[in-house]
Amino acid sequence: MEQEQGRYRAAAVKPEMFRRAARLALALEQVVHGCKVDALATFDQIWLTDPRVGIIFNYGTGRLCSPGVPVAPEADVTTVVALLILQELAGQSTLVENDVMDFYHSTMILSHDGHGNPALAANPSDVAIKHSIYYGRVHGLARASNSPTPLAR
Repeated sequence: MEQEQGRYRAAAVKPEMFRRAARLALALEQVVHGCKVDALATFDQIWLTDPRVGIIFNYGTGRLCSPGVPVAPEADVTTVVALLILQELAGQSTLVENDVMDFYHSTMILSHDGHGNPALAANPSDVAIKHSIYYGRVHGLARASNSPTPLAR
């Protein structure tokens, strides 16, 4: 567990929450690889209400994206097809939206509910595992880069 937690900065996450996220990530990987799935479109928020799970699996979806299994949250099949195409063309893909744009400092934050592909980080040490801002710091983990992305001019 320490090795997995050390892969990215995860100090802000309580060990029990990280263990739950890691177990769910491994279960997700087992299903995806066992069924030979090329991509996944899943409604991740549904897991919050299931008392056996109680968290979302953004940590697990990032683990799938890195080795090349695109994942689209919110069960968006159209997006997962686009991610498969992007994966084929560019070698990596992820789904993001522009959460914050700061034109004064030429930076922006790209995210989508904490889901992301850590393989796209310019510096892997910038990737951090954090509590999701969307679920009141109670459920779910998000993967995010703390380094702002410069805007293209």
